[in-house]
Amino acid sequence: MKSLYTLLGISIFLLGCQDSQTKQIEENNSDELIFVVDMSVNDKSKAEVAAFTEFYTAQVEKNEPSSMGWGFFESGEKVILIERYKNAEAMINHATNVSAGGILEGAFAEFNSFFTIEMISIHGNISDELKATLSNFPFPVAYNEAYANYSRMISSMSSSPEVIDLETQRSEANAFIDNQFNFFYESSIETAQNTFAQDAVLIGTDAAEYYSGWQAMKASIEGQLAIENPMFTHSNRNVIMSSSGDMASYTQLLNFSFEVDGESMSVENVRNSGVIQKINGAWKIVQIHWSIGVQGQAVAY
Repeated sequence: MKSLYTLLGISIFLLGCQDSQTKQIEENNSDELIFVVDMSVNDKSKAEVAAFTEFYTAQVEKNEPSSMGWGFFESGEKVILIERYKNAEAMINHATNVSAGGILEGAFAEFNSFFTIEMISIHGNISDELKATLSNFPFPVAYNEAYANYSRMISSMSSSPEVIDLETQRSEANAFIDNQFNFFYESSIETAQNTFAQDAVLIGTDAAEYYSGWQAMKASIEGQLAIENPMFTHSNRNVIMSSSGDMASYTQLLNFSFEVDGESMSVENVRNSGVIQKINGAWKIVQIHWSIGVQGQAVAY
């Protein structure tokens, strides 16, 4: 049954959507490699796994153009990772990226805190150089050479340029900014985690409040959720959209009122700025900054 689920996952993963307005060019790539990675989960909740796998998949897609596909799939209590590479060189590049000094070294360290790799099954024509590279990693590997295979590489040429509806994206961005502090109202760390990108940066008003990545800021946010009856109001908001419509920067002034142990408190004219990005169809905070102005010049000039 487990093999059936794995084969179904591979089959679904290889299917793609076709746009009727594009001209498609096919070529065969018999050098493609498919990695099926069987993993157990290291004491992480489903919400944590979902958020991290979204982050990690985006990092691979962003940094490795020769990876042809990447997906994490739930398999009972375990997770199946399916990786597709254009050829052995593309996989060696990935191995370099996750090794010491590589651009994904930190992300891969976090990967290993989430998962224990139990078996890597590699399907395709495997070079001796790739085998030597993989021998540097402490994971069990099964090599499955191809008798015969083909892999269609489909590239598309659009018959018309994509039109970005920036006003719709601006409306979505404003709605997200309006609701970005809902985790305070709900007193929910899960909502907070879904609001921030995994590699988000948070800069607060206190000297110590400079956090890079969700894990770094999590404890601070958990402590702030102890407040009661929070209320945010904003003014002077300015939103600047990227030309692609999937990223925006904003500035605004905030008034923030709340209660602690029954005592009412408020902070006014907090200068709040940030950058938000649509990641896999959902807006996320990738950078947020809070500051409070001081009277006079903090630095003489």
